[in-house]
Amino acid sequence: MSHEQNVLNEAKRFLRREDGGMTVLGLYFFIFMAIFGAFAVDGMNISASQVHLQKAADQAAHAALYNMSSMGGDPANAAIAKQKAIDVVSATLPPARFGTSIEITDVTFGHFDHTTRKFTPDPASTSAVLAKTSFTRGRLNALNTYLLKLIGFDSFDIERWAVYEIYLPGCLREGFIAEGIVDVQSNNNFSNGFCIHSNTHVSLNNNNEFEAGTIVSMEDLDNLDLPSSGFQSNDGLQAALRQGTMNLRILNRIEHMIALYKDPSAVVPGDTPALPDYITDKTLPAKKITGKANKIETADLDPGVVYEATCQGNNALKIDANVTMRNVVIVTDCNISFTNGTAGSSFENVMILTSSIDDKSITSPAGLRIGADDKCTDGNGAVIATMGGISFVSGVEMYGSQFLALKDIIFNSNAIGVGSSLVAGGVIDATSNMEMTLCGNGTGDAVELDYFRMVL
Repeated sequence: MSHEQNVLNEAKRFLRREDGGMTVLGLYFFIFMAIFGAFAVDGMNISASQVHLQKAADQAAHAALYNMSSMGGDPANAAIAKQKAIDVVSATLPPARFGTSIEITDVTFGHFDHTTRKFTPDPASTSAVLAKTSFTRGRLNALNTYLLKLIGFDSFDIERWAVYEIYLPGCLREGFIAEGIVDVQSNNNFSNGFCIHSNTHVSLNNNNEFEAGTIVSMEDLDNLDLPSSGFQSNDGLQAALRQGTMNLRILNRIEHMIALYKDPSAVVPGDTPALPDYITDKTLPAKKITGKANKIETADLDPGVVYEATCQGNNALKIDANVTMRNVVIVTDCNISFTNGTAGSSFENVMILTSSIDDKSITSPAGLRIGADDKCTDGNGAVIATMGGISFVSGVEMYGSQFLALKDIIFNSNAIGVGSSLVAGGVIDATSNMEMTLCGNGTGDAVELDYFRMVL
């Protein structure tokens, strides 16, 4: 017997007189209890249906935006992305049971204005999407009632919607981000807005300074590792703490970037970052570097070109002293060694990527400078990416540059970073006397992937 039938039967038994009749007062009580029970039973049903529709709308918006991004963000693919969203909802609310809860016209791409909190449709935009789900009479799937039928309400129309947008996490644009521990020692300064994040935990020693606006985040703040002097010896740390996790999905694209840059016909995910604009020769497979074995020199390179560098035996590919690299991309499967004297070299508008999985696949001597010290002018930085690890010794200078490693990133004392980003699939191990400054405009030609969040 159903719940609503039990309610009615219990009410009848409670109100019935001993002689089997029903008083007028009893009839009023019966009607009142029937209506009350109707609101309780059908109210719960409506509430549950609203929750299901809202989850489906959330899933649809996220799926549409994610698939659009995965196909390169081209509005010409909007119909495909919308159908992917419908497929997701169909698994949650099967049409055989729930009817047509979402159609192509219920998924709309456009813009979201954070100031006005309004969504504006625009078929040429893929920065945001609105998805609507519904149970309505017009679609012949309105929500049927149980007891409210007694007072004339046979069904209800219900609609729910969600807006998602693409965004770029500030922490990924300028800061230290690691899947493992971020271990920072002593006497380091972090300027307003600089971000330190670990999906494991952050470990700090003494005498570090965090300006107002700096962020230090991890999944569980209870795991923050501090000396006994704690917050007293790390000025500004307590105000900088945030709790959260971050998906470092950009690291999963390093392998695909290497494949694509070697050969534009390579089959890779649609959201694999394209070559930077400063590369003008994008039609042919990467050119082989024809310089001396295991060494790259300025004379080997023409601007606007992608090069594939090889090395002999187990020797590392050496980037020689006083080399000038500008407007080039180099891909290789070798370990890379910046040699002594590269402190006087120039690496601006450059990408260097290696598929080496060595723990120290990229190494340098003291004083390496990557990017131009140009007071946060857009561009003139570099991207260094590896499927292994990075190990720099003291005095490395990073300007508007990005370092990506599937393993650890390690660098010693006296590092300088201005508008730079370090993202590690392992740990980030930094020692002392660092100066890390925010530019606020990202890292120029940094490699980025879309992230998605609900805004309405």
